[in-house]
Amino acid sequence: MSHASSCPPRSCLLATTALLPLILGMAAMTVPVGPAHAACAATTTSLACDGPDDVTLASSIGGSGGLSKAGTGSVTLSAANTYAGGTSLTAGTLSTTGAGTLGAPDAALVVLGGRLDLGSTTQAVGLVRLTSGTIGDGTLRGSVYDVQSGSIDAALTGSGPLVKSGTGTVMLSGANTYSGGTRVDGGTVKLTSTGRLGAADAALVVGGGTLDLGGTSASAGPVVLTAGTIRNGTLRGAIYGLQAGTVDAILSGAGSLAKSGDGTVLLNQANSYSGATTVTNGILRAGIAGALPTGTTLIVAGAGSLDLAGTNQSVAALNGDGRVSLGGATFTVGSNGGDALFSGTIDGTGALVKAGAGRLDLTGNSPLAGSVTVAEGRLRVGGNLGAADVSVASGAIIEGTGTLGGLSIRSGGRLAPGYDAIGTLSANGNVLFEAASTYQVKADAAGHSDRIVAGGIATLRGGLVDVQAQAGTYRANTTYTILDAAGGVQGRFAGVTANFAFLTPSLTYTNRC
Repeated sequence: MSHASSCPPRSCLLATTALLPLILGMAAMTVPVGPAHAACAATTTSLACDGPDDVTLASSIGGSGGLSKAGTGSVTLSAANTYAGGTSLTAGTLSTTGAGTLGAPDAALVVLGGRLDLGSTTQAVGLVRLTSGTIGDGTLRGSVYDVQSGSIDAALTGSGPLVKSGTGTVMLSGANTYSGGTRVDGGTVKLTSTGRLGAADAALVVGGGTLDLGGTSASAGPVVLTAGTIRNGTLRGAIYGLQAGTVDAILSGAGSLAKSGDGTVLLNQANSYSGATTVTNGILRAGIAGALPTGTTLIVAGAGSLDLAGTNQSVAALNGDGRVSLGGATFTVGSNGGDALFSGTIDGTGALVKAGAGRLDLTGNSPLAGSVTVAEGRLRVGGNLGAADVSVASGAIIEGTGTLGGLSIRSGGRLAPGYDAIGTLSANGNVLFEAASTYQVKADAAGHSDRIVAGGIATLRGGLVDVQAQAGTYRANTTYTILDAAGGVQGRFAGVTANFAFLTPSLTYTNRC
C-alpha cells in the first residue's frame, strides 16, 4: 500500500484518514515527498525517515515496529502514537508537538545524533540511550537513562537512574527530578546553571570520570566516590562515603564524611559539612587550608591516615587510633570544648595546638618533630611525643606520665604530672617555668610525689609550687623529689603552697655533683 503526496520539496504533512492509521508490522508503506525526495519509508518492521525534507506525521503510528530518523531533515510527531519498537534518532531533528508521542510508554528511545525536541510535551518511554546529539525542551520520563555523550535540556523524571559511561561529555541543563540516582563511570557529566542531579535525596555515585557541577549548588542523597573527580561547585549530600578520587567541590550540609578503602581521597576545597569525619582505611589528604570543617569531629582509626600535607586545619575534636601526618602544617584540635582520646600516631614537622576547654588524651607514640601548644583546656600525655617541644599557655594545663621533647610552662600555665594518681612526666630536653606559672604536685604520706624528669636544663623564673597532699598521716621532714634535671637547675621557684592542715612545706635545691 502506498500514499503519494504532492507537497513541495523539504516540507510535507503525512496524514492518513482516521480509519486508516499506519500500522507497522502489517504492511509496507512508501511516502514520496515532492518530485524527487523520499521522506519516509515503512517496512513490515519499521518506519524510516532518512531524507533531507521536513515531514509532519499527523496520524497515529501503531504496531510492533519502530521509528528511525536519519538525514538532515526534520520529522514532527503530532499524533498519539503507540508503536512498540522504539524510536531511534541519528541525524536531523525529531520533534513532538501537541498530542504527539514517542510510541508506547515502555518503548526504548535511542539518540545517536541530531536533536530530539520535545517542545512543551511530556514523553514517557522505556530505556533512554544518548550517545551523541541533544534531547531538548519538554519533559522526559524514562525507566533508565544510559548516557555517553551529548546534551540534555529536557527535564528528566521518573524512578530510573542516570548512568554515565564512555569518555564523552554529557551536559545536563534541565530541572531534573528522576529518583533512581546518578552514576558516573567515565567521561564527564556537567551541569549548567539550570541543571539538576535528579531528586534532592537521590544517590550519587562517581566511580570514574568527572562530575562537573558547573559552578552550581547541587543536592543529593548519599554520595559515594570510588574513583574520579567531583569538581567546580557546591555539593550538599546526605552523607559522603569516599574511597578514592578527588573532591574539588565544596561539600556542605549536615551529613558526615567517611573515608574507607585503601585508596587516597584528596579534598581540594574549604568544606562546610557539619557532620563527623571518619577515616578507617587508606588516606584522606587535605589539599587546601580548611578542607576539614572547623566544626567536624575527627576520628582517624585503624588503618586510616589523615595527611594534612602542609595545609593548616582546625577540627572540633580528635579521636581514634590511626595516623595523622602534619607535613609542616598547624593542626588545631578541641574547639568543641569536649574531651577526646587519640591513641594513634602524629608525625612530621609542624605544630599541634590544643584548643577548647576540654581535655585531649594523647596515649600513642608520636614521632613529632615540631611543636605542641596547649592553648586552652587540658592536654594529658600518656605516650611519647618524640622531639616535640610543648608550650602551655595561660589558663591551660598539661598532665600525664608520658615523654616530651621539651617543656615550657608560660605565665598562667600549669603543670600537673600523673593522672588522678601520682606519676612522672619526662622531657628529653629542657624544662622552663616562667614567672606566675604553677607546678601542681600530688604527694602522699609514704613519701611519693609527682615528678618532672628533664634530660636537659630546668630553668626556673619564678612560678609557684602547689602541693596537693593526699589523705594520710604525714611525718615532719619527709623529703620529696619533685624535679630532676640532668643538666642542672637554674633559678628558683617563687614559693610553695599546700593544703596541709598543720605542716608547711619548703623547697630545697641540690645540683648534681
